[in-house]
Amino acid sequence: MPNSDDEEVEPLETEPLLLLFDGDSSASKPSSAPPKPDTPPASSLLRRIAGSLYGEDALQAHGADAPRVAWLAMMLGCIIGSFWLLDSLKDTVFATLVGLEHQPKAKVCGLHSCG
Repeated sequence: MPNSDDEEVEPLETEPLLLLFDGDSSASKPSSAPPKPDTPPASSLLRRIAGSLYGEDALQAHGADAPRVAWLAMMLGCIIGSFWLLDSLKDTVFATLVGLEHQPKAKVCGLHSCG
């Protein structure tokens, strides 16, 4: 049932947000403007996910390492993604340029060159 104008609505309780990708200690203070209740901030969502996986104490103790961990995770994702893309294109490009009749010889030569 909708509220009438004369009813008082209780304010939402907000907790300080821990920004995962900002090492500044002043960022953990609550902001003066209340967050919108229908769209939670992305940092709050990340904090909840990471807090449920690793515990709230781990987030507060290792908050300064978050940028380094995020950078390394992105680099690992790029390496795995590029390997997957090149590995799937390898046989197709080889068959187009040289032909499939030379593929067994190329694989044997590749084993000998790597060892």
